Amino acid sequence: MSKKTTATKEPSKKDSPKLDSAKQPLKPNETEHLFQNGDFYRGEFEEKKKHGKGTYTFKNGDVFDGEFFEGLFHGTGIYTFANGDKYVGDWQEGQKIGKAVFYFKNGDRFEGKYKENSPNGKGVFYFVNGEKYEGKFGKGMFNGKGTFYYKNGDKYEGEWENDKKNGNGIYYFNDGIILEGEWENDIYKFPEPENKEKRRREL
Repeated sequence: MSKKTTATKEPSKKDSPKLDSAKQPLKPNETEHLFQNGDFYRGEFEEKKKHGKGTYTFKNGDVFDGEFFEGLFHGTGIYTFANGDKYVGDWQEGQKIGKAVFYFKNGDRFEGKYKENSPNGKGVFYFVNGEKYEGKFGKGMFNGKGTFYYKNGDKYEGEWENDKKNGNGIYYFNDGIILEGEWENDIYKFPEPENKEKRRREL
């Protein structure tokens, strides 16, 4: 997540308690800047741009701690949101791109690849209730082939679109019953099971 700002003045201890250099001495290649919008940066600079390792604290409470390149998040870094969510992984030119782990404040977790700030490609989403999705992602949602493991022991293997079962897939119930065929928006369409009363269930 990239938020561009420009330095306007040298901060003072009155502006921010983080500027107590007696307790937190700056390294020779480090500096501190308080921006007009209330954001604060402490770290390495080069040619008046954030460059190297540093920590950027947004006024809203979000914090990025990691690597910068010509003023942008670039390399590896940890972005901690004020709401408790956390992104740990790769960045390119201010965007979440590459391998990463995203920790949700509710206990859910995503591990996999990012592109343009959202899960894209192969990944695994772990739900706090014990369920798990493993497969392809696109635009931050289940898109492509993937397997969903339900907490009751059921399992679905097949195609997904926008977080829903869409296309060919197989649903394995924990009692051995199997539904194989075409799905549309999480609804099993065809072929019709031989014994409707026994095999059709509310999914």
